[in-house]
Amino acid sequence: MTELLSEVRRRVAQSCIVSRCRKDGCGVSLPQLAHNRLIIDCDKPGSPFGPNHTKCDYLLFVETRNGASRAVPIELKRGRIRAIEVI
Repeated sequence: MTELLSEVRRRVAQSCIVSRCRKDGCGVSLPQLAHNRLIIDCDKPGSPFGPNHTKCDYLLFVETRNGASRAVPIELKRGRIRAIEVI
């Protein structure tokens, strides 16, 4: 595990760390990111966000082979998407 992922794992409750992004019949496949990633379910207890905060469904932390770090918010939507709701 890389430095970024180790630090995020250390600071976030283990109860909100998950292995995939899937809720209510919607999901995201991340096969190429099988290693060097950490996914936080922002709706789970222990999430860095409170239950009344506006938040995305997941936060994906990735470190690439060249050492670049990324934090990616993921919002799962079912049916018709209205961009204003996602913002």
